[in-house]
Amino acid sequence: MSIEIFETKKNKPSAVYSGYQYRKFRSNIENIITWLCINERSEKCKGILKTKDNCVVSEMTHSCKPNEAKIDVKKQVANIRRRVCETDLSVSKIYQEEIFSLFQRGYEIMTEIPTLSSIKSSLHKTRRRVQGISSEASTAADIVLSSELLKLSDNSTFLLADTNRIIVFVTQKCKDILQKSKKFYSDGTFKSCPKQFLQIYSLHADIGSSLEEVNIIPIVFALLPNKTQATYVKLFTILKEANWSPECLTMDFEVAAIMGAKIVFPALEIKGCNFHFNQCLWRQVQSIGLADAYKCNTEIRLSIRMCAAFLPEEDIDDAWIKIQEDRIFF
Repeated sequence: MSIEIFETKKNKPSAVYSGYQYRKFRSNIENIITWLCINERSEKCKGILKTKDNCVVSEMTHSCKPNEAKIDVKKQVANIRRRVCETDLSVSKIYQEEIFSLFQRGYEIMTEIPTLSSIKSSLHKTRRRVQGISSEASTAADIVLSSELLKLSDNSTFLLADTNRIIVFVTQKCKDILQKSKKFYSDGTFKSCPKQFLQIYSLHADIGSSLEEVNIIPIVFALLPNKTQATYVKLFTILKEANWSPECLTMDFEVAAIMGAKIVFPALEIKGCNFHFNQCLWRQVQSIGLADAYKCNTEIRLSIRMCAAFLPEEDIDDAWIKIQEDRIFF
């Protein structure tokens, strides 16, 4: 029976045979490799495997128990590490694709599966090493964008601008959509942003939504160093110079972004995002101490239901007066 070999995270060969995992110990001039059980130190296991040309020559009995579930997880993680080195897919995407099949095999193997957060750092480190990046950049200014990393399969680049460390990414296809569409949505996110920047700002184009179907796609991503009005003015100016001429832009309620858009596009119609509007309302409910009352009191909950935005515009004033008349003092 042949053995299975994979690389560990230290780039050393590891053998799998009959539910046991081994580490390479030595090889002789006859090309016979001696493998020791990986529990040789932790559990004093004396299991030894000798192989030649990936076939077993001899095997010494183990004192530890086999753990096929743990070994299968290690092999899958090794496959993740290999793909991280060989492809440009995101680490999280590769993790999902490789780990998904393991979740179908029951609780025993699930307890052995590492979380993405526990291995993500080492995977990124592995990718940087393969790409020849000595260490992670500590500041935005230290980041080097090589031409090879910015090329797509058709050799086109997706870097639109890199100035004052505002970095804007857009493909040619998305640039065409940027120039032709008139209705857009924008938003910034901080949680998933690289630590050298403050936020990832994205622009989404409506390419044909209807009452029955929403058809909105992301087309521009920008790494921003801060959220000042001057930065938004610079970002929108970069997009304007790329022939962006929006008629309507739906945004969150960040004043600096709104003012920046108005400076660059004075005639632009700006609308507020209902999701962010409701977030603002809920923060206000919490700040004035109504959170518990909202959860427990039906009448208060009906008054703060965050539904006014769904009313026809001509009915909003009357609805607001009705809410005021029905309000509860406490």
